[in-house]
Amino acid sequence: MLTGPVPDGPSEAVVQESPDDAWLATWWTVDGRGGPAELDVATRMLRRIGAPAAYAQVRRDGRAVAVGRAVVQEGLLGVFSMGVLPEVRRHGLGRQVLHALGSWGSRHGARTAYLQVFRGNAAADALYAAAGFAPAYGYHYRTLP
Repeated sequence: MLTGPVPDGPSEAVVQESPDDAWLATWWTVDGRGGPAELDVATRMLRRIGAPAAYAQVRRDGRAVAVGRAVVQEGLLGVFSMGVLPEVRRHGLGRQVLHALGSWGSRHGARTAYLQVFRGNAAADALYAAAGFAPAYGYHYRTLP
């Protein structure tokens, strides 16, 4: 788990209040953990979030290629579901999504940001460190044998 300042900077990402089909398709391509039935459940869960939420995407040639989601609650900006399609990575698109979500969060009263990242994700670690995030704590899940 990382915490840091609310990110801000230039961005061409578009921010919406709910996930559209393009956002969902990109997110599921990058982070999907199942098939269509699981996507349907995830979609219904996303659309039930009660806190103010934002869904950012950068589009290229008519399709979403980088996405992220954020919520604001009690002055905190939670950043989730960050994903960039493999073929367009290393072009700053994740940073643009992060900046767009941060700008949205600032307008909604966020003063501090948090997010979680998988250990060993060097590209994400570099992105978040450059934005001022630092480790707050770690955790793991246990599974039964």
